Parts: sequence; structure tokens; C-alpha cells
Amino acid sequence: MDFFKPLIAGIFCSLFTLEATVAFTIQKSNETHHQSVSEIDSGGGQSNPVSKYDSLTYFADNGFGQPLQTIQHPSGEYYEGVTYLAYQGPKEDPYICSYNHQTKEWIGPIKAGTSALGKTLNLKNPDKVDNHGRPALIVDGNGYIHLVFGGHGGDSDQGDNSLGSYGSGKQTHIISKKPRDISSWEIMDNIPSFGTYSQFIKTPNNSIYLFYRHGPHRSDWVYQKSTDNAKTFAKPVSILRHKPQNGNPDVYDTWYAWFQEGPNKTVIASFNYHPCAPNRTVHNSLRINEYAMKMNTVDDTWENAKGEKLTMPLTKEYADSMTMVFDSKGEKTRVGTNLADSLGNLHLSFRYNSKNQVIYYVNWTGGQWKTSQINPLEYTFNNGDMFIENRDIIRFFTSYRHQNISHAGWWNSNDIGLTWEKEIPMLSSVSASFVMSALIRNAHPDARVIVAEIPDNPNEKHSKLYLLGNSGPVKRNHVR
Repeated sequence: MDFFKPLIAGIFCSLFTLEATVAFTIQKSNETHHQSVSEIDSGGGQSNPVSKYDSLTYFADNGFGQPLQTIQHPSGEYYEGVTYLAYQGPKEDPYICSYNHQTKEWIGPIKAGTSALGKTLNLKNPDKVDNHGRPALIVDGNGYIHLVFGGHGGDSDQGDNSLGSYGSGKQTHIISKKPRDISSWEIMDNIPSFGTYSQFIKTPNNSIYLFYRHGPHRSDWVYQKSTDNAKTFAKPVSILRHKPQNGNPDVYDTWYAWFQEGPNKTVIASFNYHPCAPNRTVHNSLRINEYAMKMNTVDDTWENAKGEKLTMPLTKEYADSMTMVFDSKGEKTRVGTNLADSLGNLHLSFRYNSKNQVIYYVNWTGGQWKTSQINPLEYTFNNGDMFIENRDIIRFFTSYRHQNISHAGWWNSNDIGLTWEKEIPMLSSVSASFVMSALIRNAHPDARVIVAEIPDNPNEKHSKLYLLGNSGPVKRNHVR
């Protein structure tokens, strides 16, 4: 059976980036022709293409490692007619593209900065890619584009980390030199270097929150707030506290968390618990349970789903009693994504590994948590993200495998999560797997999510990246 792959039939194109030059390869029969187009002219502006090329279903093919994951987000934002996209490229550096929905024109990929990760060879595992420093992107109220990237806890040479321990890399904040222009960037030295899993939130009044873990595993989760379009940030505020476990000080209470803008000036948080062993013992990846809460951004206070006020930062014991959504009874979970409906009720998705790996959808009904399973057991889901189309319809985008074929596409519920049906996948492959971003912020219907196609062949080091919307992949018809 000829399973379709995410390639254009008849003409196969390859697009790759080396710094500020895009090279195109067009293959017809056994002939290969090369032509290069400079993205950035000597004056710093965007240059025009020498000629047009047949449409590509992918917009770049220099993704590196796992170029995307939902936990670093947003990876893209739609702003004033343009979708801006960021991902991890060669040497774990941040790359960015833009797509103009009116003109159908693409710009990029452009290397926006240099990550502190990916520059030192791991002698024990030379092929290992850290992947913790993927870029998060936000556009501020004046149209300047911000990226934060490169962190996995920092190290002691970067100062004292009073809210955690030390790891590697350096959380770095850069801003475009001009509004709505991705061609040139400058570093903003205004956040701690210790961040991991950087996540941006922008509120309706253009306040910007940066959430992250303040170091590697044994560290607090914090946020910093800016009221001047991220020119400056207030000091970190702890949300989830790390500490030695009660009764077993060799193990630390630590967390994984995901934050999302909610309605009515709120931020929604979902998280799970990681009992982290110290470095001198064997570390395990166990994460359990699922928790949720929300913040009122008017006064930055927190409450649980019932509306009960919370004392911050949360400890494990307090989180168990006030914010627990799902008790996994010691079985593994993986934190997923969240949102809130127009009434402020919380909706979560997360992975639960008991006898089988399942994806749970959970929503607060106003009096209790209601749980359903999205995936049939014969489907293995990876990451996913969701949005509410209307009061009853919920759409969940995910990458998944079924019968040894990888797919990326939508699963929909028409009854507020009770049952789920699969759409025809947008991408499928028998020789690669797919990873995805969180859904694009303020997304245009034609551009909702970024997906990377990672080859199964270990000798192929780079992956293609697709921008997918309601009509499938956004084709790359014009490059300049």
C-alpha cells in the first residue's frame, strides 16, 4: 500500500539554510540543479529571489535534534497579517521565519541568535542533543519580536542561583532591532541565565510574563513580569517550590509545568510532580499526578479550580490538598497543555502511562473534574495541544503512530470531550516521526501549528518543518 508522505508528487524539493543563505535543490529525473538566494542584502534588508520555484509543502529543512516541543512556547504568533515562527536549528541555535498571509511570501530561515547549548561535544555521547533550549517567541505591543532560548539551568560562573541548582547553557533574551522585521537582532541582558523551559504569556494590556524553571530539576518554577514590552522585568516570583521530600531528604520535590493565557485576565497553569533523586544516585524520570490552578493578572494572585485562594509558592503537600486534578497512584504522567473556556473553567490534556499509554482530557465542570480518554489504545500519541472551537467542539492536534506509520493531525470532540474522532491526518510517513509545537498564538486559521518531520535514519541530522492550518500545509510559493 502506497502511504502518502508529506512531499509534493512529481517534483521533490529540498530547502536548507546556512546562516543567511538559502540554497534550493530541484530534482527532476536524475538531474540536480542548484541555485542560491541571499536572504539578507548587504544593507540588512530583505532581497528578492532570482526566480520562482515550484511550491514546497515545508518551509525549512534545517531543524536540528527535536526542533520543537510544546513545553517551550509559543513557537509562533500571528500578528498584523504575518505569522512568525521559531525553532531549533543547527548547533541548537534559534532560527526564525515569517509568512505574509496576504502576499503568500516567506522570509527566512534566519539564524536569530547563538545558543550556549550545542557548542561543547559530549564525549560520552557525541550524538546527544540537549534540546532544552528551544526558542519561545512573542510579539510585543509595539511589534518587536522577542525570543528566549538556550537555557538548561546555567552554571555557577553565571552567578548565584538562590532559587535552584546549576545545569548548563544560558537562558538568553533577544529582540528584533525593528518592529515586524526578523532580519537583525540584539541581546537584552535583563533575565537570569538559569532558566529552563521558557514560556511567554502576553495579556490584553500588553503585559508580558516569562515563566520558566529557575535551573535544572531541583529548582523553583517562577515568573517574571514586564509592563514595558519586555525592556525590563521584575524579579522572579516563585510559584512551585522545590525542597527535600518530607521523610526522605535525599529526594527532592520538583515539578514540570505548562502555562497558558486564559480569559478574563487570567493565566492557566497545569503541572505534574517529579520526585528527583540527587546526582550521586541513579536519577529516574518518574513524574506523577496532574495539578492545575490559575492566576488573576490584575493582582497576580492564584486560586484553584474551585476559586479558593492559594498561598504561594506551592509545596508538594499543599499542592496535593488544594490543586490536584488526577492522582496517578504512582504511575507515570507527562504534563500536557491547558486552556480555559469563556466561563473560566479549566481544560487539561496529559499523558498517563499505566498498563498502556493514554492521553487524558480533563475539564472542570464547575463542581468536579470530568475525565475522558482521547486515543484508542492502538494509537500511540506524542505531544498535543487543543483549542475550543465553540461551546461543544474541542479540537486536539497531535503527532501519533498507528500500525508503524507516523501521523500528525486533528482529533475532534463534538460533546465537550466525552468522545473523540480522528480526522484524516495532514502528514504521514513510514520513514520518519513527527514532533510539534504548541498551537500558534493568536493563530490565523491557515497557520495553527508547526510540525517537524524527524527522519528515522540516524545519518540524516536535519528535519523538515511544516506550517499547518485548516487547509493543510502552507506552501512556500515565494521566497525572497
